[in-house]
Amino acid sequence: GPASSEEGIGSLHVAKAIYNVAVDGGSSSVTYNLGVTIPAGAIIQRSFMEVATQFVAAVEGGKVALKCQTAGNILAAANIHAYAVDSLIEGVSTGASSLMRKITADCNITASLTDSNMTAGKLAIFVEYVIGR
Repeated sequence: GPASSEEGIGSLHVAKAIYNVAVDGGSSSVTYNLGVTIPAGAIIQRSFMEVATQFVAAVEGGKVALKCQTAGNILAAANIHAYAVDSLIEGVSTGASSLMRKITADCNITASLTDSNMTAGKLAIFVEYVIGR
């Protein structure tokens, strides 16, 4: 029979957000909205980051966590300052179905810092997703 409106060829979407300490700020215990929304019904398949400017923590051990809706669902708190420029960092979702994340309401990608302020750093965040049923 004819395909329903829910069948056919779908699209892989890639949300790209930038976290830049010089623009967004680098205070610990603050959540920074990066201005990119992932829609309700999205299934995050994979997430990864690219370091554009190496992060500098005011105190050794400063961490960055990235999320959309649920804490750490893009990147659990990581010692981001340990990565050099051009480093690629695998996020929580790696393509394995057990690590994919379902988004139930529109959410913005956010960054939060723990354990130290950051004085420099820029990170490109890529989140690959499809729209579920």
